[in-house]
Amino acid sequence: MRTYTHPTWRPQPAARRSGWSCPALVPLGYAATRGVLHVSPDARVAALTLVAILLAGIHRLVPGLVELGAGAAGLVASVFAATEATGCGDVLGGAGTGVVLVYGGVMSASAFVRLLGSVNAREMARHLLVAAAVLELGLLLVSPAARDVVGAEDDLTVAMILAGALLVATLVGVRSRRGFPLLGAGLIVTQGVHALSSNACAVSPALSLVGSLVFVAVATAIVARGGGGDLPDDDPDDVVFETA
Repeated sequence: MRTYTHPTWRPQPAARRSGWSCPALVPLGYAATRGVLHVSPDARVAALTLVAILLAGIHRLVPGLVELGAGAAGLVASVFAATEATGCGDVLGGAGTGVVLVYGGVMSASAFVRLLGSVNAREMARHLLVAAAVLELGLLLVSPAARDVVGAEDDLTVAMILAGALLVATLVGVRSRRGFPLLGAGLIVTQGVHALSSNACAVSPALSLVGSLVFVAVATAIVARGGGGDLPDDDPDDVVFETA
């Protein structure tokens, strides 16, 4: 069976969603910054800014490597910080800590399966970046202010609410075409709230916000200058057709 294609039709790259570009890069910038802060918790603003600029430049050359490394480092750092015996571990309780560990394990396995299925590091990195961002957003629910609003008092209720929030946010991040921009906007708000309040699960929220925004600014500037570099949620197979 033959199909007819009009001779004036030609494939064109799908139009870049310029209005969403900056928020879509926030999860990547956050994960990269979170990994740096895990290795160097006493990092200064100047040093963190320099690292963010360097990573944004390297992302232009090897996006898959930066996304995979940042996603893995960000997720591991978030899981470790959330399950520490003191601080966030005390706030989460046994049930909440179990939810975080299971979530981290499931998303890591999901990312590995994506790598086996597609042999594409960026497919794997997408799941890791989503997991790192979603976990940070979910931990906002265990802050004192959020617990008062939700009305959760016992650890089991908090764990159930956290599990539900992680599931919904992950589905949005992985399945929705606007998943990364939405997660990025949520991360900016979350880090801002953490910086202005106290939360045992927040680790250097002001530095995380600064590093993320610097990374986004530099990466966006590189793309604007024609340096290339797809967004983490860009699908390289997306093709649209237009007439000449």
